[in-house]
Amino acid sequence: MRSVESVEQLWESRAEIMQRNKRHRVEKLFETFLEMVENLARGEEYDPDRMRSSPWFQYIRQYYQHWQEEPLSERADRELRERMQDGIDLFHDIKQNGMRDPLEMFMDRGKRNLILGNRRLVILHVLGIPEAEVLTHASFEAYCESQEAKAR
Repeated sequence: MRSVESVEQLWESRAEIMQRNKRHRVEKLFETFLEMVENLARGEEYDPDRMRSSPWFQYIRQYYQHWQEEPLSERADRELRERMQDGIDLFHDIKQNGMRDPLEMFMDRGKRNLILGNRRLVILHVLGIPEAEVLTHASFEAYCESQEAKAR
């Protein structure tokens, strides 16, 4: 089911729409990505040194085993900065062109769970964009089937 929803209502209910099994991880994503997006909205830039000191960089790093090595290899550093740059590029793309794809949720025990669009929700919130398209799947399985169909 597709709908157009208030970004602020989605933002205020973000704790309720987080996937239960990923709650801590998603809370940290919102916290660290929000800081970077707020800085970008103020016109601040991220060079490689600033990227490395960013909480978003550390967030990304903690979830990938080969990026946890000390000291960080050149390859891992480059890959992490590329991941961070993806978030920066997403911010600028949404700012210039609006959101291209809907946020995606699935139903579980009568409750919606946001599965695709956490970073986009942060960006929409910071940019003050009033509404977002949301695609809600009947279940996690229905969401997976839709992803498989897209891949074909």
